[in-house]
Amino acid sequence: MMNELIEPGKYIATVSDYGQAETSTGKPYVYVYFTTQTGEKVKWTGYLTDNAIQRTMDSLVVAGCRDLGGVAEGMKSNAFDTSVSCSITVEHEQDQKDPSKTYARVKWVNPLTKPKDAATIAKGKSLLAQYQGQFEAARMKLGANTSTPKSSAGF
Repeated sequence: MMNELIEPGKYIATVSDYGQAETSTGKPYVYVYFTTQTGEKVKWTGYLTDNAIQRTMDSLVVAGCRDLGGVAEGMKSNAFDTSVSCSITVEHEQDQKDPSKTYARVKWVNPLTKPKDAATIAKGKSLLAQYQGQFEAARMKLGANTSTPKSSAGF
């Protein structure tokens, strides 16, 4: 499926292969092949340069990398937790050497959801506590299990 051009857009995907290499000019990079939920494969490249290093490291962590050194060994290293799903943004680019060719590439690797800070969580719990009565009434009306333990918010 990698020969077919995946449409640009956002996809949920997991890592299916990875490694480390250098460009023809000697610039080091890591690469990750992602497989979307529909089975399409697309490549992400993260450069190991001063300008790109932080974004590359962030993307590797989000994609489930747990052993940076193992990336050079590829899949046999188990450097990635391949059960981790992430959001990828796919774009089309023209080949620099042959502009008549277009290929799909992963431009961004992001978590499925952004982690919330403590203040945001507290604000949300406070807001939702106002509606606990209506929630319990709906549970009773629909016959939901009422033995559910209370949340850490105390409601």
